[in-house]
Amino acid sequence: MADIVRYRESVYQFIRFRNRGRNAFSGSVVPVELPFLKELVELSAKYSGPIVEIGTLYGFTTQHIAEYKQPERELITVDNFSWNPIGLTTEAHRDFCFRSLYYLEQCANTTIYDGTGTNFYSSYDGETPAMVFIDADHSYEGVKEDIEWAVNRGIPIISGHDYSDDFPGVIKAVNETFPGNFQVTGTLWAFVADDAS
Repeated sequence: MADIVRYRESVYQFIRFRNRGRNAFSGSVVPVELPFLKELVELSAKYSGPIVEIGTLYGFTTQHIAEYKQPERELITVDNFSWNPIGLTTEAHRDFCFRSLYYLEQCANTTIYDGTGTNFYSSYDGETPAMVFIDADHSYEGVKEDIEWAVNRGIPIISGHDYSDDFPGVIKAVNETFPGNFQVTGTLWAFVADDAS
């Protein structure tokens, strides 16, 4: 019963936040970026591993990735629910995501990993992912750790969000790792290995 109460409160808080003119969707991929995201997900079909999303937030981008991927392809989304732009508690944020993504878990081969990226990286022993989408900790150190894991695993499509002046850590980490060898649409960035294009 407590999780239902938390879920309802999170929905009400989301609506109140939006009605006050604030951007409740802050942090999610925006419409102009979706064709590029779709292109990347479809390109990942050349490989056999899962798609990994680092940073679920509300699960809106997760739903787009699930829509664009092959039905049998595994999608793993990782979040510890410690941050959201509308101030939900960790418990309410977690409940909101698990309920929002319930259908994907049941019908679209999607798994929610409840933990940090660091925890996920140390515990993941599956096949090399076909693609990673990085949209969690936007500090330089956080993004660098995410990118280094992806590079060390040999992931052919390494992408992420918020390549913008608002997040200098993202810009610095991406520029250092892929100097001049990545694409940007809106604030969505991607490095695509030569054999993936």
